[in-house]
Amino acid sequence: MKRDLVGKRKVHKQKGKEGSLGFSYKQLSSGKCCGLFQVSTIKEGGFADTSRLIQSKDVVHSIDGIPCETVRGPMAFAELLSGP
Repeated sequence: MKRDLVGKRKVHKQKGKEGSLGFSYKQLSSGKCCGLFQVSTIKEGGFADTSRLIQSKDVVHSIDGIPCETVRGPMAFAELLSGP
């Protein structure tokens, strides 16, 4: 059974030994140079899979309070995901 999720969720994960969040993503076209990013696949056994907090087709709106609309491309998004 497929369920639709409405609203926003905050996902907290400490960066460190656990590695990546365990998902791949694509940039959604916004008609501008910037846009939102959508989770395309979940890596089996990764944080997203085991926590069930992140699901395929979720849209990432911000990371650490930084709106994704201000992120300029997939490389900048990847840097934000990996943290300082």
